[in-house]
Amino acid sequence: MTAMAPEKTLAALRSQVEETEARVKKLQKENRQLSGQVKRLSKTEVELYGIQGQLDAQMQFYHQLYEAGKRLTTTTELPEIFQITLQFVLYELNFERCLIFMHDPKEKAFRVQAMDGYYDEEKRPAIEALSFPEDDPVVLRLRDAPHQIICTETCHEAPLKVLGRKLLDMDDYILLPLGGEPEKPLGLLAAGNTADMRSFQAAVEAEGDADVGLTRMVSHTSAAINNVNFYQALRENEKKYRTLFEESRDAIFICDRTGEMIDANQAMLDLFAYARSEMMEMTVWDTNINREDVARFVAATDQTGSVRDFEVGAKKKHGEQMICLVTATCRRTDDGHILIYQGIVRDITEQKRAEADL
Repeated sequence: MTAMAPEKTLAALRSQVEETEARVKKLQKENRQLSGQVKRLSKTEVELYGIQGQLDAQMQFYHQLYEAGKRLTTTTELPEIFQITLQFVLYELNFERCLIFMHDPKEKAFRVQAMDGYYDEEKRPAIEALSFPEDDPVVLRLRDAPHQIICTETCHEAPLKVLGRKLLDMDDYILLPLGGEPEKPLGLLAAGNTADMRSFQAAVEAEGDADVGLTRMVSHTSAAINNVNFYQALRENEKKYRTLFEESRDAIFICDRTGEMIDANQAMLDLFAYARSEMMEMTVWDTNINREDVARFVAATDQTGSVRDFEVGAKKKHGEQMICLVTATCRRTDDGHILIYQGIVRDITEQKRAEADL
């Protein structure tokens, strides 16, 4: 029994060694797994930091785009719209150069109206004089989806390369329509870089960050240009209306539903012998002799929306009485209530006297 003890002891030691080796191998395997997980976590952390950086950059970009859009919506002057756009393209989107063309209906061409990024004084006059005929093949291409032209470093279309280098002084560029409709734009915008500076500037590539950002900025600029055109047309129409209103020989009045005078032309003032300041403090009903005429006028207009040659007795400032014909219409709110009356007054006193003398 005593002689067998060393063998048992040796076997036990071997078993312990084998168990220890197995545990070591297991721990080494677990260590390798943990090391792999740590590496993956570290890589994921780096990727997350990268994604966070991209998100921060995108948030910053959209904030700047939002601020530029706010400025554009409150601007009614084209030069200011151009300046906001040029600054955003160069300093937020990081293009080297930008040109804005506007359509000249008389010349049937798009001419340069604003530019930035051109610092060579010898070249500036040629750039400033640049124009595109409205039937230029490049312009016509913009009518088709996706309504943009992109000339990248790898572009092999000779006409686009020639356009960029010889006319725009850009090797890589994006050309987009501005304002109006894509098929009939009010202007054009070109943004791009020279070959010497392309590695330091925004990369010109389809669906790239610069392309997407520029397209969104151009959308804001186009809306602002359309607004300016709308308000300009509105002002011109208002000016035409005011000219016709003031120069009309017919006495014209505009009043609210209670008769409070809103506007009157010079012929109206002359007919009733009031100064403008005096008439603006009156109601149009104050010029009537008979209040029943007022009631009939309101009832007739309310029922049909207008009256024609409605005969009323009227009086001038100093009490002189007249017989007048009123032709008027009313404008209503969406729920049908009368908002204003607008009409023409004609003095037929002499005509009535002549008829009475026959």
